Amino acid sequence: MAGPSVETIDSGRCLIARVSGEMDYATDPVFRPQFKELLSRGDHFIVLDLSRVSFCDSVGLSLLLGAWREAEKRGGPC
Repeated sequence: MAGPSVETIDSGRCLIARVSGEMDYATDPVFRPQFKELLSRGDHFIVLDLSRVSFCDSVGLSLLLGAWREAEKRGGPC
């Protein structure tokens, strides 16, 4: 199994972020900076494709919720 990753694809005004791997305590230090970088771009709508996430525990859900809250603070659509 491949390690955790976020692959981005530009699609018009949308930025598709394909998240792969497990989202848990061990991968939080990998995903958190990548999500912050996605949010810092600011000129795109971000679509998270989680179809390649094989496992997500409460830490992974917390990361997703935190990213959503940050996008909301920056004025992104929810």
